[in-house]
Amino acid sequence: MNKKVSKALAAVLSAAMAASAFAMSTSASFAAGSDVQFSVKDIPLTLTTMSDNYNLSSLSSLINTSVTAKKDTQSVPVTLAPIANEGWVSSNTNIAEVTSAGVVNVNEKYVTSRQTVTFTRKYQASIAADAYENGTHNEKGGKDTAVVTVRIVTAIYPNGTALVLPDGSYTATSDLNSNATVSINQDADFSIYQVSATAGNAASIGNIDANLKDVKYSLSNNLTTINGTGIAAKQPTNNVKTGSATVSATATFNGEDVEIQSASLTVDDTYLFDGGDSLKVVKNYGEDTRTESAEGYNITGMDIIVDGAALTVGQGAVLGNITSKNSVTVTDGTTGDIEVTNSSAGVIIKNDVAGVEDQPVTVGDITAAGDVTIEGSTEANGAPVTIGNVDADGDVTVTSHETMTNGQKVGAGEVTVGNITTEGTLKLSADSINTMTLGNLSGVKGYYDDCPYVAKLDVTKGTFDLNDVLYFGSITIDDEANVTVGDIDTGTAGTADGGSTSVTSSLQVGGRLTADSIKVATVNQDNGTIIVPVNSVEVTGDTSATGTTLLVKDAKVGDVLYTSTEKNDNMFVMPGVTALEGTDSGKNVYTYTVTGLEFRGVLMEQTGTVEVGTAGTTLNVVKIPFTTNLPEGVSVVWEADKDSVTLTPSADGLSCTVAATGYTENNLNGSNDVTVTASLYKDGKPYSELDSQYASTSVDLTLTNAAPEAPANPFAVVVTNAEGEEITCAADGSTVITVPQSMAFNFAISSEETIDSFDYTVGNGSIGGTNTNTVWNGTSGQYQIYAAGAVGAQTGVYVNGIKIFTLEVADRPFESDTTINMDLKVGQKYQFEITLDDPAAPFTFLTADGAALSTSYNPDTYPAENGKYYCSVTAQQAGRDIGVYCEIDGKTYKIFTAHTIA
Repeated sequence: MNKKVSKALAAVLSAAMAASAFAMSTSASFAAGSDVQFSVKDIPLTLTTMSDNYNLSSLSSLINTSVTAKKDTQSVPVTLAPIANEGWVSSNTNIAEVTSAGVVNVNEKYVTSRQTVTFTRKYQASIAADAYENGTHNEKGGKDTAVVTVRIVTAIYPNGTALVLPDGSYTATSDLNSNATVSINQDADFSIYQVSATAGNAASIGNIDANLKDVKYSLSNNLTTINGTGIAAKQPTNNVKTGSATVSATATFNGEDVEIQSASLTVDDTYLFDGGDSLKVVKNYGEDTRTESAEGYNITGMDIIVDGAALTVGQGAVLGNITSKNSVTVTDGTTGDIEVTNSSAGVIIKNDVAGVEDQPVTVGDITAAGDVTIEGSTEANGAPVTIGNVDADGDVTVTSHETMTNGQKVGAGEVTVGNITTEGTLKLSADSINTMTLGNLSGVKGYYDDCPYVAKLDVTKGTFDLNDVLYFGSITIDDEANVTVGDIDTGTAGTADGGSTSVTSSLQVGGRLTADSIKVATVNQDNGTIIVPVNSVEVTGDTSATGTTLLVKDAKVGDVLYTSTEKNDNMFVMPGVTALEGTDSGKNVYTYTVTGLEFRGVLMEQTGTVEVGTAGTTLNVVKIPFTTNLPEGVSVVWEADKDSVTLTPSADGLSCTVAATGYTENNLNGSNDVTVTASLYKDGKPYSELDSQYASTSVDLTLTNAAPEAPANPFAVVVTNAEGEEITCAADGSTVITVPQSMAFNFAISSEETIDSFDYTVGNGSIGGTNTNTVWNGTSGQYQIYAAGAVGAQTGVYVNGIKIFTLEVADRPFESDTTINMDLKVGQKYQFEITLDDPAAPFTFLTADGAALSTSYNPDTYPAENGKYYCSVTAQQAGRDIGVYCEIDGKTYKIFTAHTIA
């Protein structure tokens, strides 16, 4: 037999007997209402009938008297000491008695087979004074004690018993009840050993007794094959049997046949990968996934045990669960759950292998002692990555991407992950088009609810809408990130997990964070924005001026903005909150309330990049502060920088519906990414009495959902320009009509076929305006197009979604200091300035209805030698929209529209 194996087994027993762990159960609590829990194991011991004077008291050196228990969920040091008047007690005195001195006497006549006896003794467990924190970090617990029970479990055999044991590659149980569990391609060797002992000594396992002759193995079924003196589980073909078998043997002992104690063998339907075999999984189209390996096992759907080199799963592999001591990488294919038990190894899910076409990745739950990295495809609409829940002791990094295709920004492969729990740092990164979907995110809770937690959350970029963010002691929202969450509680200042190291939780916002509530010790300096409800921010530590903007929704005078344990009126930047007072509640908690609010501008509710299709989406701005009103005469003007969307503002201007237009391949009219800006104007001019960062606000759009192929154009369009010339537009919509700024051209449109519906629009309402002269009668109509945008700006003109021509805004022969429409109260007079390019040109100005909006001027300025005229209009009637025009060289130009109000 294998002498090396024999020595290994002897070491197994010796190590087991010297184990420092022990079993205990509490028979008294440390203090009223407290809960003491011990995480312990048994002290193993093997005896034979010849060990009749074995002394349990000699085991005192094996009992570790300095151990750890849990009190109120906190780990605390415990000291054990035997109780003097309490001795060892046997669970079966017929088989084994124990004297007051701890000597074990075995009654040999009752030991005809393996017997189990448990010996127990009472010990005193003590917690030293101030050894743990009692409830909060400001209070230490006192000295507590409890009575616990130490247990020794023994296996008693008749002397000379022969045992079938697996070799040293496998762990025998401490009581020598031999068994082994193997994979289908794994060997399990067994050897024969004999229990023997001499009086007064502990039992030991020696080499095979020389008197054992002619060993014959037998099996309870034909699960395995016999290989020499041992048993091999591995089969030569794919037809591997799984299940359990009993391994037994007989041998001639002192001239007699002796039956040897049996052992058990379990063969799992798993595949052992130790690096020596070539686990190369290939995808054969039309066939099952199979393995090219020395054994040729078909591992489709099979569980994998990785015992050697790191494992890479790819090429369409279809596997079951994976348990590994080394790193596991999945580049494509499907697996069950993945568990990596080595903290220095990791799990990598990356659907982005150079030179290999992306394929879907589907993985079950991931459990890792180390790091987990999950990364989606970088290809346009690439193959998805789908992961179950993730639980990692190390860092977890999740990344998704975007890319460009045909000049259009699109999302790359989708990344879907279930709930994520980590003790390390959770890093999230998504591009402006976020293709990532996540479940609940959590760190690991400490022993106390008020402890700062050890896990960290870092959102480097992307727009995320998350649930509550729990048990992260440090949260960072970087500059390119916009995160919406539920409640945030990082824990407060104190010692981490009841230890001695001082840890302070923190929040740092460089981008934008919208939360239901925030509890944090410190807020680090950064220039981001936090948006919260009233009275939902609690800062429990020492925080100086942060530079972070705090916007409190629905705040009114008297409402609480935030509370702090430090008196600090300038902890946050709070635009529009003009007076802030700190009030001490009497418990060193200062409450900061609103005493005045002043409108300071608007902020786009959406950030990052918003996807817009032909169905449209609505953009919104919020007022700063939220509960203020737009000042009198101030309005929100919406503009887009490219002719690829329509803008339809709401009546109050605080929202705008945006939709993609056109029939080009990318739904773009030759352009894609669009920036939409909402700006504040008063009396036709940018409103300057604001914080500059809130005078205008923008958001980037990317267009999706390409429109269908354009239908044939049934319309004939003839435009009449300022000189009275008629321009016939091309049927493909390519004609560009140049209209001087603020001027209107008429056009006639007709169709040989009867068309019932007629929807006349422009691509960008801030560039071109529409008017109807005669309503469409089924075959014809008369309409008007007005140039309202900046010189050089273009927008498409559409009927029923068909582009009939492009409007381009041309320069006009004058400049006006007022171009934006405005409100005028009845009786209110407004003066504007007109400067002619040609000072000698004939000039006059007028309104569409002089009775409702009268005109006046200083006759001393007419005619003006320098071409500069000062014109005035006065509202006479309320509820009218009246155009204000000027006439130069016989041509009429619209300057702006006045809306008269009471």
